[in-house]
Amino acid sequence: MRPTCSDKRWIALAIVALVLVAFVERFAGLGFLLPHEREADTAMVHVAAFHDRPAGSGMTDAAYPSTIYPLFFPRVLIALPGSNWPQAASASAPLSAHLAAASNPYMRARRLIALLSLLIMPCTYFLARRWLEPWWSVLAAGLATTSLLVLEASDLAKPHGGLAGTNALALVGILALMRSGKLRTYAWAGIASGLAVASLNSGGFVLPSLALAHWLAWRKDRDRRRWIGIAIALAICGVFFVIAYPYIIFVDPMQPSSNSALNFGQQSIHWDTWGIQGFLDMTPWMWVNDPTLVVLVGLGLAVLAVGLVRGRVSRASALRPENLVFGLHVAITVVLFGLHERFYPRYFIPIVPAFCIVGALALRAVCNSFTAADSSTRRGGGGPRARVGGSSGWGCGCVVCGLCGRGRGPAGGRRPPPPPP
Repeated sequence: MRPTCSDKRWIALAIVALVLVAFVERFAGLGFLLPHEREADTAMVHVAAFHDRPAGSGMTDAAYPSTIYPLFFPRVLIALPGSNWPQAASASAPLSAHLAAASNPYMRARRLIALLSLLIMPCTYFLARRWLEPWWSVLAAGLATTSLLVLEASDLAKPHGGLAGTNALALVGILALMRSGKLRTYAWAGIASGLAVASLNSGGFVLPSLALAHWLAWRKDRDRRRWIGIAIALAICGVFFVIAYPYIIFVDPMQPSSNSALNFGQQSIHWDTWGIQGFLDMTPWMWVNDPTLVVLVGLGLAVLAVGLVRGRVSRASALRPENLVFGLHVAITVVLFGLHERFYPRYFIPIVPAFCIVGALALRAVCNSFTAADSSTRRGGGGPRARVGGSSGWGCGCVVCGLCGRGRGPAGGRRPPPPPP
């Protein structure tokens, strides 16, 4: 269903409104508790500060090289105007100036991550349009706007919030090349995928979907230009990899260590600790961090399962190329982190758009359950039950968005959740 010109304007305004709401959510209280108490693992801040250190200065507790996270975001911070080196205010300056000066390196990183995380709203809309009508896609974007999991990560000087935006952008670009074999479409998909790869190690999970999307599209139209396109896209991803992971190539290549681990910079994969514990911890951890989204995903999966069992969803429809490409990314994320010894909710940030789409599908099913029973809707009359159904579906969506936005203070205000039982 294509929206009318009037609908397009209202939809554009709705998406802009959602982005503005998300902007306020992130930037209201962005400097909460700084500089006294800051988040852990702020390696991107320290790497950028070490690069901007004065001549003759060595490593300090606030400035040192690190390969815990990719170097892409620190390089962006270095390229931005201003200095990342901690600088003290003058002795005669008021206390507020001293606090602001001490907070500045962390605020620079938080602003960058908060801005990049805003990409998840429009990208979720464009992803949802593959499966949902325009206004239900807006609702999916609304769920992404109020996701507590994304919101909490977007206020921190860590790359996970930025990955929320760049990963969603990569999936939009990957699905776009399935409809167009133009070289510029592949270049766009390569840039978006490269940004995801450079944002965080788990951003590399988009690459199998990129390859699958290309293969399925080529099988359909047999356009030989696509092979040139995929070569361009992979080359662009390679450039981003060199920028973000130079230590893998030039300094500390991946190699087995004496403790049955594969070193990936300062990240290690311990093969002897893999099991099924991550699968057992997923639901409790997600329930603690984003309970409303968990309920909607459960309802959406139940709706899809019933549709498959009753034949409402055909096998051909379930195996649509878009479903395979998008589903592969979700499956890789769930399986690999499920096999990990420890599961943290931030691992699922890249697949929050998928959760929001499934949640919107669930709410649409609630609406359709009302409208299908009203005979007047089949005559095009839009009877009372149709009106109740439409208002209830969107009403549920508004309530969901409201619930998601509650129970959270300014940035960093939430205490870490207790470990799951």
